[in-house]
Amino acid sequence: MFRTAVALLLSLACCAPAAAQTFADDFESAMPPQFPQVTGVYQLPPAPVTTRLNWPLGELQAGATTTADEVNANFDPA
Repeated sequence: MFRTAVALLLSLACCAPAAAQTFADDFESAMPPQFPQVTGVYQLPPAPVTTRLNWPLGELQAGATTTADEVNANFDPA
């Protein structure tokens, strides 16, 4: 059991630098925006999900107090 634990720790110690370098390389590049920006606001394409997404975003931007009835009226509970 002790030998297994030592072997596991050694294998983890050897792999850690390689894993750290792999993820460092992948996360440093910037991802370009996928939607156009108009006057500082990203424009989502017309779709049913966009319509549904605009409502909670508007509620958050307005600082409104949203009730459960309003949520149920804007989203299908199924």
